[in-house]
Amino acid sequence: MINKKVIVIGGGVAGLAAARTLKTQGFSVSVLEQQQTLGGRVGTFDVDGMTINKGARLLYSFSPALNTLLGELSLTDQVHRHRQLSANCVGVNKDWPIHLMPSVKSAFMPGLGIGERIRLARHAAQLWQLRKRANPDDAASVPEADRQTLADFALKKVGPNFLKNVLEPLFGGARSWPPQDISAAFYLTTSPHMFGAEVMHPHKGMGALPEALSVGLEVETGVQVKAIVEGQRCQVVSETAGQEIVHEADYVVCAVPGDLVLTMVDNIDEGDRSFFEQVHYTAYGAVHALLKGHLEEKMSFFDRDAARGVSVYQQDPKAEHTQIYVQLDPASVALARLKGMQDQLDTLMADRMHELCPALLDGGVATYNQWIERMLPLFPPGYCAEMRAFRDRQAKSPRQVYYCGDYLAQALVSGAVASGQTAAHTLSRHWA
Repeated sequence: MINKKVIVIGGGVAGLAAARTLKTQGFSVSVLEQQQTLGGRVGTFDVDGMTINKGARLLYSFSPALNTLLGELSLTDQVHRHRQLSANCVGVNKDWPIHLMPSVKSAFMPGLGIGERIRLARHAAQLWQLRKRANPDDAASVPEADRQTLADFALKKVGPNFLKNVLEPLFGGARSWPPQDISAAFYLTTSPHMFGAEVMHPHKGMGALPEALSVGLEVETGVQVKAIVEGQRCQVVSETAGQEIVHEADYVVCAVPGDLVLTMVDNIDEGDRSFFEQVHYTAYGAVHALLKGHLEEKMSFFDRDAARGVSVYQQDPKAEHTQIYVQLDPASVALARLKGMQDQLDTLMADRMHELCPALLDGGVATYNQWIERMLPLFPPGYCAEMRAFRDRQAKSPRQVYYCGDYLAQALVSGAVASGQTAAHTLSRHWA
C-alpha cells in the first residue's frame, strides 16, 4: 500500500478507469462526482417507459485497452456483438444504404461515379496499410491527418459524392460533427481498424461499464467541485447539499470536460492554459417519444439537402409500443440554443417530426427532450498537435494535478478509458 492519497474529480469512464488503475497500484483513491449517478456520457436511464442513452450508444472491438478492460471486468461475454451495421440514408429524390462499418459493399453504394469508386478502392487499400501506425485510441497517432479538415481530405482523396453521401450523413448523424469543422484525425485513426471490427453493446446497457469500473472504489456523488488549490497538499473545495467541504489529497486526477478545467484550477502554467482554452464540445439535442402500437424497425440518416433539421430518425418497436428517436442536426441545435428552447425541442421540431412519423399526430404516450451541452470534443485542424504537446508535458514532469478525458485521446468511450489509464500510470511513475 502506497501511503499517498489521490482524489479523482469526475466519475465518467475516464475518471473511473484512472481511479481503478491507481487503486490496483496501491494508492488510496476517492472519486468525487457532481451527478447522482456515475458514468458521465456512458449509461442509460428510464423515463416513462423509454430507455434513454446518456450519450454513447456503442463500443468498438478495435481498442486493445477496452478489450483488456472488458476481460478484467468479466464483461467480455456480456455484450451483444455485430459485425455489420448499416442504415438507410435519405436524399431528396432517393434513398441508399450507408454502411457504418466499411466493407467491400462500401464500394458499390449508389451515388458514386466510376472515378470515385476507383479512388475509394485505392483509399481503402491505403487505410488498410495505415493500420500499422494508426492507434484507434489516439487521434494524434497519424500527425498528417491533423493538417486539413475531413471535408477537404474527402474531396481530394475520393470526391464530392463520397463527402455528401457518406461522410456528412455518418459524421453529422453518429457524431454531430460537420466534416467541415473537424480534422481528418478521427477518421484516419479509427477507419483503418473498422475493417472486420465489431460493434458491441452490453447486455445490461451501456451503464454496465461504469458500474463494473466502480466496484470497490470509494465514491461520493452529488459533489460539485468549485476549486482545486495546489500547495503542500492539494485542496479540493466542493459543495454538497449547499455545504462547503474541503477535501485534501497528495494528488488530484481531474477527469472533467476539458473546457471546465480553467474554472476549477487557477495555478496553471501558460502552455497548459493555452491548450485548455482550445477545448470545445459539440452540443446534442434529441426528442424521444413513445407511441402505442408497433411500427416497423427503422433507422435513417439524412444528406444535407434532405435533413431539414434532423440528422437521425429511428423507430425501435417494443412489445406494445414503439420508441421514436429524432436527433437534431447541428443547425437545429444552434437554433435551439439561440431561442433558449433546449427543454422544448419537441415544440421546436414538431412539424418535422410529424412529417417523419405521422402517427405522432394522434398523440404519443410520452415525450422526453434530451439536451447534452457537452456531447463530444471537437478536434479541428491543429488540435491534435496541441493535444500531443500537452500530453508530453504531463508525462515528462511530476505535478500535483493530472488530467484525462476523451478530449486528450480519442472521442470514443475507449479513448476516455485509455486516457484515464495513461494518466494513472503517469502519476504512479512520477510518485510511487
